[in-house]
Amino acid sequence: MRGGRRLEQANTEAPLGLFPERDLGLAQGVSGSFLTRPAAGIMIKGKKMREGDMKKTIGLEGYLRAILIINGIGDIGLGAFMLFLPGELARMVSFDLTGEIIYLVGGWGTASMSFGVMRLIAGMNSQPEIRWFVAAFGLFEGALLAVFGLAVMALTPLTFHQVSLSTLFALFFAVAYGAAFLRRRKSNRPV
Repeated sequence: MRGGRRLEQANTEAPLGLFPERDLGLAQGVSGSFLTRPAAGIMIKGKKMREGDMKKTIGLEGYLRAILIINGIGDIGLGAFMLFLPGELARMVSFDLTGEIIYLVGGWGTASMSFGVMRLIAGMNSQPEIRWFVAAFGLFEGALLAVFGLAVMALTPLTFHQVSLSTLFALFFAVAYGAAFLRRRKSNRPV
């Protein structure tokens, strides 16, 4: 028998590792900060779940991790582009490059890189509470930035081409985080 089967048959406790989605396949249920196998079903924070529900939960956590990491990499890349190549960015979106614009773009780039690092850390973190908190922040930020981009386009002479980079980036991640929260709600998964 392999290690996972021995663990299930022995009904012993095993610490939750760095990647709980991998470890949950070895032992089931929760006892304090340790996983154990109860007599029937899987217990997660006092709630009984079926095997199929567990796979959906693990898939949901993997999805959220992937979105956070992709968003983090995108934020860091976009922030670096804003900080180190503001002239290229200004030409790309047809802005006049002035000192004020360089300052604003640099400030936004700094914030973008900071958010990116936060998302990368959250995506690699073993605590789901941190991932979901950062995801909620990402949903709010993405929705707000997308609405702002559309409002700027409607109320100013700026064109879609000029606001599309940030607006589409924000909209994509707002939808991705929204989908994670909808999937979480459907699975009745507590954090």
